[in-house]
Amino acid sequence: ARFMITLTIDGIQVEVPEGTTVLEAAEAAGVKIPRLCYHPSLIPYGGCRLCMVEVEGARILQPSCTLPVNNAMVVHTNTPKTQEARKFVLAMLFSERNHFCMYCQETDGDCELQAAAYEQGLTHWPLTPDYMPYAVDASHPYIFQENNRCILCRRCVRVCGEKVGNFTLGFEDRGASSILVADYGVPLGESSCVSCGACVQICPTGALMDRRSAYLGRETDLTHTVTVCTDCSLGCERDVLTRDNHLVRIEGIWDSPMNEGLLCKQGRYEPLEIGYKRFTTPLIRKDGKLEPTTWEVALKIAAEKLQKAPHNSKAAFVSARLPLETLTNVSELFQTGLKSTRIYLTEDDEAALCSTRLADDLDEPFESDLTALKAVDAALIIGIDLQKDHQVAGFFLKRQNWGGTQLITVSEQPNGLYPYSAVRLKLQEGQYLDFVDGFMFARLIHLQINQKYSEKKLASIVEKTSMDEKSLRKAAQVLTEAEHPVIVVGGDFTIEENYEALLHLALFAQGENIPILIIKGKANSLAAAQLRYQVLPDNKPIETALIALGDETPSPMLIERCEEIPSLVVYASYPSALTERADVILPATMWAEESGHYLSTDGRLQESKPALIAPEGVRSSLEVINALADLVGLSSMKTWKEALTAEPVSVQLKM
Repeated sequence: ARFMITLTIDGIQVEVPEGTTVLEAAEAAGVKIPRLCYHPSLIPYGGCRLCMVEVEGARILQPSCTLPVNNAMVVHTNTPKTQEARKFVLAMLFSERNHFCMYCQETDGDCELQAAAYEQGLTHWPLTPDYMPYAVDASHPYIFQENNRCILCRRCVRVCGEKVGNFTLGFEDRGASSILVADYGVPLGESSCVSCGACVQICPTGALMDRRSAYLGRETDLTHTVTVCTDCSLGCERDVLTRDNHLVRIEGIWDSPMNEGLLCKQGRYEPLEIGYKRFTTPLIRKDGKLEPTTWEVALKIAAEKLQKAPHNSKAAFVSARLPLETLTNVSELFQTGLKSTRIYLTEDDEAALCSTRLADDLDEPFESDLTALKAVDAALIIGIDLQKDHQVAGFFLKRQNWGGTQLITVSEQPNGLYPYSAVRLKLQEGQYLDFVDGFMFARLIHLQINQKYSEKKLASIVEKTSMDEKSLRKAAQVLTEAEHPVIVVGGDFTIEENYEALLHLALFAQGENIPILIIKGKANSLAAAQLRYQVLPDNKPIETALIALGDETPSPMLIERCEEIPSLVVYASYPSALTERADVILPATMWAEESGHYLSTDGRLQESKPALIAPEGVRSSLEVINALADLVGLSSMKTWKEALTAEPVSVQLKM
């Protein structure tokens, strides 16, 4: 436990834990100290010198953001000496670059430099500006880099390294001539940038700007709605900013416990690229053409088509990006109302289905939560590319990799984490069980248990598969010697053919008390698996199908599967190859208009609220499914909580 320290700040006595900085102690006491380079999510840097304070007994002013508190310390934050120092710092900043606030989109409330100047009563330039103009870098698809607005606070550089682990950004040259660069001075759009946008969000001025939201409104003009990202199953919390019922931008929430303000490209930028051609009225097919109709007529025809089809030839294909309430009611509609168990996910997501099957076999929750990724010294990553998919989980491991965390990547396909890995093992198709067995024997050899037998078995596996024995042994050594190891699996590994290997690995993780995470696919994949949804089916005939896409783009696999289905009822936001063949089209809300609950890959239940009002004539997925349930005579349905806990679950549910 940390000792408590008592100090006085501007006459206020404060008690804080040992190791707290003066700035943090001042915040706790309600005393505001100006700052620019400081950000609570980053390691204190002490570069801007705006937060200087007077400490009794100290010869010179001290930077409060990096100064640890001491017992009986007496601090003065707002004296003539500190005010003079702050005005001087601001005067220098305004003189070094082109800070013409009237021409910058961050002005009037969004720029921390301008706000600091107003706080210090700076209404003019004390020093005549003397700067070298820089070209604007507009090469990036999402970000403007405007070095003329930069104040050299290095927040962007620090967040890219400390939080994301990407280290794309840095500075070259010195002093006032320092300039922000990507990699070795290449345009930002050609660099190693992964488009997570953390640098833009954390920039205190207009040096890094969001291309889409530039000049669409000041912070005070925007409405904030806290939602859950519905792209993948990590369940990242995010803030959706809107104005006049239009999307402006998406930001992370720095104090969010799981994703810590981090988002990936799919969570921050891609959701804003919505299609503007969307369905706003129901359509039915007449004489080969789709024609507008009323909701009542469209729902009646849809219900009749579903009811008329024989029980074993009707199916539902449902997006795992839809809310839990909708997934539950589709399941009830088909199993109870329409007497069909043929309910499928629109994308092949065997990871979630394998998790629930393992829960049946192991009879208790066995998966860890995502916090297990945040303090590890070794990670075994099998069958999933965290540099490409589920990037926020990859950020946690990449940033620790620079501090010595060793990564072991095992995959059939080229993997984006290979450059960061201490051990890389590329497998041939169907070799995952061999890898798991080989890994177990290599581990026994390292522990000197049944050594001769284990060496014989390992040699046999290596001979059969041509796997690199040295890499296998190194992987076993790294994971065995680690104090805080973790196992992350998904994608290629979690398919039905590899189930035995996955079961072996899960039992090993349980026995050794190693956290194991199975990363599922889309937002509500785990909930769908709990509700006993299936993956895309075989070619048994289907006469009529309800396809609840929402705003999801149908996968080629789904389009191919639906080509042989004579009658389609499609709930969708946008035109696609499936809506072209539909008999009934029901206009769908898109992600920012839906509300409901989402179950993350590690069992966190979160509620997402709508940030936009849907166009007139568009109905939510739950409204549509409930209306169909009424029309087929289904009077009562299980609640989603009952349905979710009816079967064993692989994770500890946090409801």
